Parts: sequence; C-alpha cells; structure tokens
Amino acid sequence: MLINLKSYGLMETGKLQIIIGTHRNSWHGFITKELYEIVNNYKPEVVWSDGDSGPDTYWKSTEFLAWLYNESPVKDTVVVNDRWGNGAACHHGGFYTCTDRYNPGKLQNRKFENAMTIDNCGGNMLMNVGPQKDGKIAPIFEERLRQLGSWLQVNGEAIYGTKPWSHQNDTVAKGVYTSKTNGGKTTVYATLLQWPSGQLTLGAPMVTDSTVITLLGYDQSNHFQFTKGSTGGVTINIPAINFNDMPCEWAWVLKFENLQQHDNKDHASKYLKFKPRNVNVNFGDIN
Repeated sequence: MLINLKSYGLMETGKLQIIIGTHRNSWHGFITKELYEIVNNYKPEVVWSDGDSGPDTYWKSTEFLAWLYNESPVKDTVVVNDRWGNGAACHHGGFYTCTDRYNPGKLQNRKFENAMTIDNCGGNMLMNVGPQKDGKIAPIFEERLRQLGSWLQVNGEAIYGTKPWSHQNDTVAKGVYTSKTNGGKTTVYATLLQWPSGQLTLGAPMVTDSTVITLLGYDQSNHFQFTKGSTGGVTINIPAINFNDMPCEWAWVLKFENLQQHDNKDHASKYLKFKPRNVNVNFGDIN
C-alpha cells in the first residue's frame, strides 16, 4: 500500500490552507497527528511525500522519519521518497524522485522512481490517480488504468521481475531493454515505442545461431528471421501482421532468447532498501 501525502496536504500549503482555513503556523499539530494516524492505521509500505516547499525543520520531517524507521509498526518494511524539505530531493531519501518525469539516461547506483515516463535504468514508474471527493475515479483516469492493465496482460513478462540489462537503450533504434535470468539463462526484452516497418536494426543484441526472437502476445511459434551484423547488432525481418492479430496498440516487445551475453553484473544488488535503524535522523544521516 502506498500513501501519497499530497492527498493529505503535506507540503502543499495552498491546498491545506483552503482545507483548514487557519494560519500556517498552527498546522504543525494537525499535520503531525495526521501522519502518525495514517501510518498506525493503514501501515503503508511506501510513504511518498509530494512537494518540498520550506525547510525540513518547519515540517518536522526528521522527527517523523526517525519515528517511522525506529518505532512505527512498519519500521522494518517501509520506504520513503526524497521530498521532505528544501534541498532534500535527489539527495536524501529511501529512493529518489528528483523531478517529475526524471530520466537519468543511464543506470543509477540509487533506486529511483519516475513519474510517468517509461523507465529502463532501474527505477520504478509512478502513476498518480487521485479519486474525486466522492471517491469516484474520473472516467479519463479509469480509461488510462484499463489501458495500462490491458498492455500489461500482454507485455507484463517484460516488466515484472525484470532487471536492467547491460544496455538500457539501443544505439541504433529507439528501444529500451530489460532482462530476466532463470536457471542461468538470460532473456532480454526490447520495448519498441514505434512499430517497425519491414526491417528493424538493433545495435545492442549479440545473436548466435541458437537465438530465438519472438513478439510478446503474438504466435510464439512464429520466430522472427534475423541477420547478424558484420560488426555486431542484428537486423530483424518484421513480418506483415494483420491488424486484428496485433497483440497491443502501443509499445511492442521483442523477446530475445539465447543471446551471446554482454558483461551483465547483477545490477539489482545496488538497489538496497533505505533502512537506517535506531538513530536520531537528520538529513546528514539519510544517504
């Protein structure tokens, strides 16, 4: 369960003034009580603070975080983001969000979250859908959620349980890579944001005679033919697929099996959950 504190007014001063209708200096007790109540009653796995206007000392961020990690009912499982006061974003927190649509362009040593762009550098994607005051989800948001769900039904194999590959982007075509290792064999997934016509050349995959290339959601017995590049990479023959047989409307995923492996270390080991324990937290401690 994820609690987004923007919904409760933390660090969104204009909204909170409207809700409470009191002077800013009288908010501390309300905010502090509300935060503790949320954690104690709902036991979230992620506490996501949205906005960082003002110093952390005003919001008493470090006091709350110290309690959260050392005494709260979720102290052994919870993680937080990095928006807890001026200067904290992209420097301190369990995972970084930096700015909305943050895309570092290369693999990161620190776990981070991207607010709504496709990510392939080891981060998560955040999709924020806020219910209306009567609890209903607006139809346009419902449509997006259903579309995301239908895409994952076809291509979830390339998302769930995957890790960054040795290459995150392709040097020749617009494609992003993920990978999954099982029984010592690594399967690589290339997500294409544009449907290729006729042939597709990729610079990163190193094919072998036993390489198999298929399209997720399409007939898996239909192996795509390919030609190994003289200096690396591969050119794939894309068959003419009937419109009604297309597996999805957006972002198609090619699956590569039995590739020659690059030096692909276990990048996931870098992404350690932020777990300071039994300390008096200040932003110098949050690394």
